[in-house]
This record gives sequence, structure tokens and C-alpha cells, in this order.
Amino acid sequence: MKTLVLGASVLALLPLYLSAQTGTTSTDPFLGTWKLNVAKSNFSPGPPPTSETVTIAPDHVSVHDVIKTAQGEMSSDWSYSVGPEGQPSPIKGNGMENSTVTSKRINDRTLEHTWNFNGQILHGRAVVSKDGKTMRYTLTGTGRNGESVHDVEIFEKQAP
Repeated sequence: MKTLVLGASVLALLPLYLSAQTGTTSTDPFLGTWKLNVAKSNFSPGPPPTSETVTIAPDHVSVHDVIKTAQGEMSSDWSYSVGPEGQPSPIKGNGMENSTVTSKRINDRTLEHTWNFNGQILHGRAVVSKDGKTMRYTLTGTGRNGESVHDVEIFEKQAP
């Protein structure tokens, strides 16, 4: 269960990388409020969270990620500050001791990450659609119990 929550919540932190690497502006496709479309997303292993809302402010400092588990409990409160590309950045928050993320920008609409959640290594790829209305985040790796993780999360941008 914790693996799924961590996988879903990684999306909240994508835009921090953009601002640190490119000095992006308000036309940045990652900015705004994104809601997980649970029906269009796939979580393996499951169950999926019941909801997730990610809000990324234009200053890229204010990132708010709210995730609820299948039991309706709040389960996410963590963040990181992006360092130089290719360098691991520490993740701060509940249960994130010894956790890091390494980011790489592929192009204006694509980011890749290597997540180290207390020794659990996962790889993520975020792609914003050409129209800027959806974001697909794919997360793969091996979970805490040795199970294969393959999440495909679809987020929809909300109107300002």
C-alpha cells in the first residue's frame, strides 16, 4: 500500500525541477492544479488512492500534494528542493529519511526521475500532452515486498 501512495505522490514534485533547471515562466505546462483521474489510471499492485490533487504555484516553491488512500486517510506530506541535474536531492517528509530523487529534463513536456524511497528504487516519467490538459506519469520498479510496480497515472489540469 505504501508503495502505491509513494508512486502516486511523486507527481507533486515534478515542477520544482523545471524551475531550477530552466527559469520557466507561467507558460510552463506543469504549473497549476492537477487531479488524478483514478478511473483512467492503473496501479499495479493496487489498490489505487481514492483521490489526489497536486497544486503547483508559479514560484515552484509552493507545491501542495493531497492524497487519500482507499480507506480515505490522508497519506502524503513530503517535498524536496531540486539540485543540479543528475544529482540526488533529499526528500523531506513523513517516512522519507534516507530518500532522494534524481531528475532529468528530456524536453519541455517530459521529465524523468529516479526515486530512492529508503532503498526502494523506482523510475518515473512525466509527459504533459500537447494541449496541456493531461499529464501521464509512469512509475516502474520493484516495491518494498519485491513485487513489480507499474503505475500509469493520468492527471487532468483544472481550470484556474
